[in-house]
Amino acid sequence: MSRSKISKSAFTLIEIIGVVIIISILTIIVISSQSMITSAKINNARSATKDAPITEIDGLIAWYESSLDKSFKSNEQYNDSEISSWYDINPSSYDAQKNILQRTSTSAVTYKKGGINNMPSLFFSGQSGGNIRLTSFAQGNISSATIFIVFSPINFGNILFDSNNIDTSLSYDSNRLYMKASSTGVWTSTAINPASINIDKSYVVAAYFNRLNSKFYINDALNIVGNSVINPGNNQISGLTIGSANSNTSYFNGLISEIIIYSNIIKKKDRQAIMAYLSNKYSIKVKNIHD
Repeated sequence: MSRSKISKSAFTLIEIIGVVIIISILTIIVISSQSMITSAKINNARSATKDAPITEIDGLIAWYESSLDKSFKSNEQYNDSEISSWYDINPSSYDAQKNILQRTSTSAVTYKKGGINNMPSLFFSGQSGGNIRLTSFAQGNISSATIFIVFSPINFGNILFDSNNIDTSLSYDSNRLYMKASSTGVWTSTAINPASINIDKSYVVAAYFNRLNSKFYINDALNIVGNSVINPGNNQISGLTIGSANSNTSYFNGLISEIIIYSNIIKKKDRQAIMAYLSNKYSIKVKNIHD
């Protein structure tokens, strides 16, 4: 091989090595940038949580969320970790370790680092065992309630929330929400302002358990789902099963990031304030959060 050909081959090899080095550097920069963006997003979520109006509204029973370090055990806060405990961060509960949602660790309920809004969420597999429970509230049974849930479904028709009483639950379908507080529950109407739930989209739901004046709001702080109140019954809420029916059926498949429970029917301005907080935190578009 001539000297010119050897030089040309050497130069080509040097060029290849240079390109590989540049690609490696760019990859490191991209990964670092993504990590910084994710960290900034989580820090913003934590700040929003600490500044949230939740504890300023009377009647707070329990508050579960997924961005704070204290929401889960430290050794369970990594991607796909099996979750055994979800802590109530309500200040009156946390220090005394009250209202902890618990289960035996299982792959059916896991910590998802890149969940709703690419932030931590709990992933429910939709399989047997895919739930987490609280036997009873430290504050006792609830006769009426306002419940907020942030979720993203993978399929339709399964239960998000169940009380440990028989026949008290919340579930959903593609265009309806369902509330049960008796042996027979009620679906919201689909005629006006249907629920319009889509797979892999994220939602903020407010459910008002208020006997014959019960109602739902979804991604809208003003307009009732179905445009009318419903009457699901008068059952109390005692404890929680998140991710399925208490009877271990109808397993939810998807992500849940936050649950807030009040023991009363909160006012419009408070509903708007909470839905504004959740909208901002999870980048979910919610209508009518301001008058």
